[in-house]
Amino acid sequence: MLITSLKQTSPEHVTVCLEDGGEIRTTLGVVTELRLFNGRDLDHDALNRLQSQSGRALAREKALQLISQRQMSRRELGKKLKEKGFDPETADYCVDWVTERGLLEQERKPITAEQIARNLKIQKVHQMLRAIGRARRGEELSTKPKGRLISFEEMPKELFDKFFGNVQQ
Repeated sequence: MLITSLKQTSPEHVTVCLEDGGEIRTTLGVVTELRLFNGRDLDHDALNRLQSQSGRALAREKALQLISQRQMSRRELGKKLKEKGFDPETADYCVDWVTERGLLEQERKPITAEQIARNLKIQKVHQMLRAIGRARRGEELSTKPKGRLISFEEMPKELFDKFFGNVQQ
């Protein structure tokens, strides 16, 4: 199969155009590694190698993009890659490749209800402290009234103790 042209579609991506009208999207790294050029005749093995390495290179890029957005487990990354259209073998290769480099968690631990409650409580305490600080400075809390602001003295003791513990008022 003869390469009729190499079209650089972005700084890192190249489309290899073949004489039969087919196109293979790949990366500049694969083009360099396989020493591809216009007019090169690819035998069956070379064409298969190009397709395989191109798929893996593009899948690695997608995997890195996905894990840069948020943490995920091996299983989540594999599932996402398969959803993006990569075959299971390529997806598994990428998950292993990313894991070998220490860029992926082995398994995500499930979040417990207690952790969620603790995080919500901390957020509420921070909101309350900000509101109290604004009130002490005489600032408006918001242009939209959300209720009456109360002072420490007006706050019920059980509510104060719930948020601030056993601190002297």
